[in-house]
Amino acid sequence: MELTPVRTEDAEWLADAVETWDGTVRWDLRARTPSPRLIWRCLWDGVAAQRVVRDGRDQPIALVQTVGLDLHHGVAEVAMLVEPDRAGEIATPLDGFVDLAFRSFPVRKLMFWVPDDASGAAGCIAAIAAPIARIPDHRRRSRSVCVGVTLFEVRRR
Repeated sequence: MELTPVRTEDAEWLADAVETWDGTVRWDLRARTPSPRLIWRCLWDGVAAQRVVRDGRDQPIALVQTVGLDLHHGVAEVAMLVEPDRAGEIATPLDGFVDLAFRSFPVRKLMFWVPDDASGAAGCIAAIAAPIARIPDHRRRSRSVCVGVTLFEVRRR
């Protein structure tokens, strides 16, 4: 596994991944088919740092980002999108990204907002972060379906 910068060609797999992969709240598009503009916005707007996790064949299996950087309070959010079947493989690269974020920015903690139905993302995040809160019925999927969100945090080591 390797953390690499985002490449121009990554927009192609992101279009498919957004609809089928597990993600944190930033990438939870509520079953919408994303336009190229929306994917571009999620990929770049408000992003302080981001990396793609690639396997040994140079195939992307996850995207991790530092977003919502609040230097005043020393907090940032980590957003991610991960292939559900391979989520268990990214704990080490995710830990490496967390270290990169702490080395790069003067923050004391990083937060992950994970929808309850993103079990792959929650599983790999739980390997490095502690759950601190659960908000039931936070994200609306449709008129009749809502899902909760679990908030995880990692404090500077």
